[in-house]
This record gives sequence, structure tokens and C-alpha cells, in this order.
Amino acid sequence: MPVAFAERLSARFWPLPTDADSDPAKTLVELRKWFELRGIEAKDPAAVSLLRRFGALVAYLDHPPTNGLRRVRLESSDSRWVTVPLTDGRGHIDWPLPDRKGRRLRPPAARLVSRYEPLVRWAERHYRPVEWTPADTEPDLVVRRIVTNDDRGAGLDLPEWLPVAVHPHPDELRFSVTLPSAAARSMANAISAVRTGYAGYTLAFRYRLRDHDTPGERGWQKLLEAMQFTADTLPDPPSVVEPTPGRAGREPRLFRHERLVSLDRWPFIHECWLVARSQYDVRRLDTIGAGHTKPTFGEPARREPGFLAVRRPLVVADGTATWKVTFYLTRTGDLLTPLELAASPPLLPKSAAVPGAGHTVDFPPDGLPEPSSGYHLYYRVPSPSGDVYLAVAELLMPWHTRYAVPEGDLRPWCRPLDSRVSIDEERPKVVCGSSTGSSTFTPAYTVTVRLTIRRGAGDQELLFADADRRVVTVTRNGRCSSAILTT
Repeated sequence: MPVAFAERLSARFWPLPTDADSDPAKTLVELRKWFELRGIEAKDPAAVSLLRRFGALVAYLDHPPTNGLRRVRLESSDSRWVTVPLTDGRGHIDWPLPDRKGRRLRPPAARLVSRYEPLVRWAERHYRPVEWTPADTEPDLVVRRIVTNDDRGAGLDLPEWLPVAVHPHPDELRFSVTLPSAAARSMANAISAVRTGYAGYTLAFRYRLRDHDTPGERGWQKLLEAMQFTADTLPDPPSVVEPTPGRAGREPRLFRHERLVSLDRWPFIHECWLVARSQYDVRRLDTIGAGHTKPTFGEPARREPGFLAVRRPLVVADGTATWKVTFYLTRTGDLLTPLELAASPPLLPKSAAVPGAGHTVDFPPDGLPEPSSGYHLYYRVPSPSGDVYLAVAELLMPWHTRYAVPEGDLRPWCRPLDSRVSIDEERPKVVCGSSTGSSTFTPAYTVTVRLTIRRGAGDQELLFADADRRVVTVTRNGRCSSAILTT
């Protein structure tokens, strides 16, 4: 407590006894007279008790104890009584603060007052406000700080978009949000917390169907419009699912003013953005102008599936040295776990005008052809030192890393991997139809290619002739499945 203030109190009021057994009416006579001379009544017991506590404070200042706590904290407070007119049961008042220091506003209280009450009380010389009971107050009162766009130049803390960073992780989506300077000051200083009115931040997740990085060249629209629709049902053999463990994710190292936001069980078919905005206990009077900053969307957060799925292709002999191979393509839903399907946010179907359908076909997000897969045919050759697998041919989808973009339609690319193998059509069409045995439209996709194999010099048997040694594998973004036999 300042010394000058303590001396002023001691000079005006002599030390008062603090004995609980003493009569407050006798010990506070002079102090009560001092208040009455200034128009302040102090006759009721509540006022006498208040004056007694004040006298105890004066006695403490005049004769402080030799041990124990020697520090007294004073807190200035002010009460404001205003009359607010009501319109349809609602009213508001603007109260400008004298400075930008930290101020705690007590919960306001209000009661309905007749317009004749002030006149009656003044006529009876009741100048002090009437005491309120809890039943008289209105609870639906809110104190808000009012700001406008012009306050941004004055250095006030206003709601703003926060920087967001993406941290790659194999199993979940991770973002980090950088808090504003007002948040750092609020965490370190209670006065700053009151002055800034910092109320945390809000998060908004925006997502969409994952598309290629160059959608104009290899996007979903071009891929689906290059297919051929058939009214016949297509066979849909069950897929063989195999987990592909990835690398462990690195834990991000964040500063004190950064926060980590994670989304688990996020389907790989969606890409997601995070938008963060700081919030304050304020109310904006004007709308956000055209020159106001807008959120910047950086790179979206993505993840890869933890599974590979393959359906056994059908190989049928079409002559002595020609085989017709039918690939049953993997769907996007084959790479989703049940928990990911349950946690998937709603997404509209992908519509495309597929040739042969006669109408626009709606493809569900989990029923699209998996565009990043590659299907590889091998032929196992026994050897005394171990079996050798000879690469025969491969079918690459348009998003595969080794895919070569054609000049025409965006079709799969089938190429031979042995000099003895030739293919009749390197860019076969994807045939789309309804899956066999499904009551609703469940898309199924097939690609048929013809392989012609000639006998090389020194070959004891024709390549790809034994059905028990024909195998297929699936690759996707550097991951490869185990080899399974064809049918």
C-alpha cells in the first residue's frame, strides 16, 4: 500500500479497536458522524459492520504486526447506475472505458423500474439506489466489448486467421496451429487476459474427394469419361486384402504458442484443410469489409491406406499362343477399414457422363476405381537354386507413378515386360457395370487384354503356358502385395 495513502487514512481516522466483544455502536461513533456529514447513512447493522472492517484496516495500517503478512492489496472498484429504455423487452448501453488497462467487469444486475420511481424516491429524499434482492434481478445480461474494423489500426486484438502447418503421418492427419500474441500474453499475465478478452480459437475442417495434382490432365472427370458402360452385370470376385505396414510417424516438436490438432481414422479418399481463427470476448458492430484478410489454404493433409487389395484376374486361352486376361480392378472402398468407413464424413457422389450409359452415372466415393494401382503378371520358372519369377506384362492405372499420359482418352496403360510378349491394345478401355448379385448399383470394373507369346530360342516350353505358375501382384505408391495365383 502506498505510504501517502496510509498516512492520509491515519490522519483522518484514529485507530479503532477490533475486539469482537466491544460495542460497534460506541467505537464507531466518530466515523459514523464523518459519513453522515457527507450524506451517507450508516445506521443499519450491515453498514456498521462494514465501517468496523474499515476501522480494522486503519488500525492495521497504523500499528502493523511485527510478523506475518505485511502486504495489503487494494482494488479500486466503481459502480455505475444507469437507466436504459427498453424496446420490445430489450435494451443496450454503450460504456466507453477510460483506458486500455485490464479491468474486471462484475456480472451486471438489472431490474424493471417504473418511470415514476425516481421521482417518488427523490421526493422522499432517497438519493441512494434502492437495495436489490436476487429475485428482482434479471439474469439474461451479457457484457461484451464492442469493436469495429477501424480498431485494427489502433493496435487492438481482433479476431484473425491463424497460421496452420501440416505434419505428415502414416495413420492420421496432423495440423499445428500458431496462437496469436494475445494468447501468449494471456497465458503469462492475468491483466492481459482481462484486457485482451482472449477466448481461444475455433477450428473448421474442409474436405473434398481427393483428386490428382493435375486434375486437368489426370483428374477424376477425365478418368471416368474414358470408361465404357455396359448394361450387363459384371463378375465381382472377392478381393484379397493384405496389410502393408508403413514407416512410423515422427512426433512433431511444437513451441509453447503452438497447438497440435489430430484426426484419426480419416479415409484416404478425402483430403482435408484446417482453418483456424482466434476468438475474443467482443462484439463486432460493422461487417467484415472487402479489404479484410481471408484465410489462405495451403497444401491439404493426406494419408495413404494401410492395405492393398487384389482380385484374381481371369486368364483364358484364346488359341495356341494367345491368352485373354481379364483384370478385375480394385475399388477405393476395398482399401478402407470398417472404422474408417464409419468415421468418413459425408461426401456427394462423383457424377460423370460415361459413354454407353445414356445418362449421367453417380459413383459413390467408396465405389470408384482405385486410380493409383498397378497390376503385374509374372510367370514362375522352377530352378535348382530357387524359383525365378519372369515379368510378363503390367497394367498401370492413370495415377500410377510409372504411368505415361497419352494424348487421347485417359485409359489404363498395358505394356509387355518381355521381348517374347506382345499386346494387341496398349490402351484398353475400362468396362463399368453393376456388380453381379447386388440389389443396388454397386460398380464393378474390368479391363481385358490379349497377350500373344512366341517361343524364344532355347525355350523348352512356351512362356505363360502353365496355369499353376501364373501369378499377379499389385503395387501402389511404392508398396507391393504378395503374389497370388490367377484363375
